[in-house]
Amino acid sequence: MGLLMALAVLDGDREFMMLLFFVIPVRLKVKYLVAIIAFGVFVATIQAADNVANVAHVGGLLCGFLWAKFVPRRGLAFEASEAYFGAHNAWHRWKRRQAAKKFEVYMRKSEREMPRFDDKGNYIPPDDDAPRKPNGDSGTGSKWVN
Repeated sequence: MGLLMALAVLDGDREFMMLLFFVIPVRLKVKYLVAIIAFGVFVATIQAADNVANVAHVGGLLCGFLWAKFVPRRGLAFEASEAYFGAHNAWHRWKRRQAAKKFEVYMRKSEREMPRFDDKGNYIPPDDDAPRKPNGDSGTGSKWVN
């Protein structure tokens, strides 16, 4: 029941053909089929004449609806990997900031110009106006650099 409800929520306009009374072909959308089945399950739950656990079927319909509405479209594995890599990247940003602080202390002890770092610990190159060689040009006339 949960899979049927998830299919109806995610792809309810898909049509399929079924045989009514094993003879008459009928085209039907998934959302209408699930609505008919859900109505039958609710009626059977209210009547409760036989020994079928109809409340479990209603629970399956509810769980399928909630799963289709609230689970991200990319899947649970994507969310788990995003959480892992987010924590992983946060730890590395912290390590870069710590290393930048240590490097600044080292540079203060020496008498060289202080390098600059942004708030994430990434190095900011100096803004000097010295002309730079383009990549691949060693100045010797050869275009290849090993």
